[in-house]
Amino acid sequence: MNKILIFYTPIIEIVDFYTRIVNEIISDNPNDQVIIVKCTGYEGLKNCISNINSEYYRCKLCKSKLDSLIKNSAHKNLKIEYYTETKNHTQINLSSVEELKHLVYQGVNIGKGVHSAAMTILKDHSYDIIKNIDLINKITFTSKRTIDYLNSCSKKEIKRIYVFNGRVSHYNAVVEFSKLFNINYSTFETTSISNKYIEISDNIIHNKKVFSHSIIEHWENDDSFEKFEIGKSFFEKNINSTHSSEYITPIYTKYQKTGLIPSNFKKDKSIVFFGSSRNEYESVEGWHNDFMSGDDEQIVIDICSRIPEMHFFYREHPNLKLQNNTQTRNIKKFKKIKNLTLVDSHSKVSSYELLKNAGKVIVFGSTIGVESNYLGKPTICLGPSLYEDLNITYKPKNFNELKKLLIQNDLIPLPNIDSIKFGFFELTKGKKISYDSEKLDLNINYYNRSIILFNKCYVLLKKIIKNKYNFYEIIADPRIKKQLMNFLKF
Repeated sequence: MNKILIFYTPIIEIVDFYTRIVNEIISDNPNDQVIIVKCTGYEGLKNCISNINSEYYRCKLCKSKLDSLIKNSAHKNLKIEYYTETKNHTQINLSSVEELKHLVYQGVNIGKGVHSAAMTILKDHSYDIIKNIDLINKITFTSKRTIDYLNSCSKKEIKRIYVFNGRVSHYNAVVEFSKLFNINYSTFETTSISNKYIEISDNIIHNKKVFSHSIIEHWENDDSFEKFEIGKSFFEKNINSTHSSEYITPIYTKYQKTGLIPSNFKKDKSIVFFGSSRNEYESVEGWHNDFMSGDDEQIVIDICSRIPEMHFFYREHPNLKLQNNTQTRNIKKFKKIKNLTLVDSHSKVSSYELLKNAGKVIVFGSTIGVESNYLGKPTICLGPSLYEDLNITYKPKNFNELKKLLIQNDLIPLPNIDSIKFGFFELTKGKKISYDSEKLDLNINYYNRSIILFNKCYVLLKKIIKNKYNFYEIIADPRIKKQLMNFLKF
């Protein structure tokens, strides 16, 4: 009999929706044996990507939701299996990130996924691997344990493997294993639409070519006249806002003032860099930046140095406001550049006003480049992006090509039709959760809810004491607010 494997390793903050997606996958395979690979906590992955600190309430919540799913599933051939128990894995000692990226276990590359997870957790694209070797070992263990389980299976009997995300640590281990042994696999992701999810066959959504192809295919398969207006609405809803869809949420931008721009800003003439939040995408295959030095912040410094007669503006990404990492420390050095005005993440200057009034816009792969193109701005992208196969931005290959674009007074913006396609995709992509999955009873009994709530309060109190937050910081800090909201969920 054909076997379908589903790795149940949810992101706890979206555990309900994740579980409903898993129920959809189960329902989509009625004639196959469906095996759910269950983590039991310490005997399983120990430190999954969603619970790197082994917090009890996260494990309890994860297992309780899965138990509810199994109890209420109508599938006739549903089976639970557990991660293979093996002897303790040898601790690794690495001296560089490059060494980590090439880390192989049982013939499978696990290093790229571990690196991606480390960047996600540490929120630093250039972390100290020696200082963080204990974390690296925790993440590595989850990938090794996943490979151990897969090696215990009969590969010939596996029809398809399903895993969330496919980019980080144990998620990526499943993808790399499947590719190595030519096993069919699917990755799934949530969308910005509350009742939809994306499923990708034999790839991940973070693959640039897959993303661009999905946009074009989605557009061409829709015959409705409304798709143009829907695509435009993705951008239009932000026109009178203080923030763009890329420059994150009001949680970071509510302090910005509509209409506020720097006093030395020249409307329709100024050149603006919009910085990205350097993130875990940098570990994904094909996301290495080959433009000039390859480092976003160093590229800005070099451009300003080599074109001293031009004045530039740099808008630091607002969600870096709460970070202290390699990127934010490098951005602070911009204050010393004479021909650059730094609009830092704390500034009340409106990101969207800068975008609307800029003469030319330079981005590093962020989707604000799509918004810029939609608004009719000549937009230049330095490095890889999800939309690089679309006709949205100019893509200079070297400094000389970039300089020609910058000094050209009559540089015209590229047509915005591909941006409209992008907007349409963002607002309509994905599969809708069925009525049965949406109404699936995932409630947790009173006893388990009490245990989870008690442990949540304990964890929160420890964080407050450890970080020495005062009352104002607890109320004002968006991160704390977000944690409090998540703590209230079951």
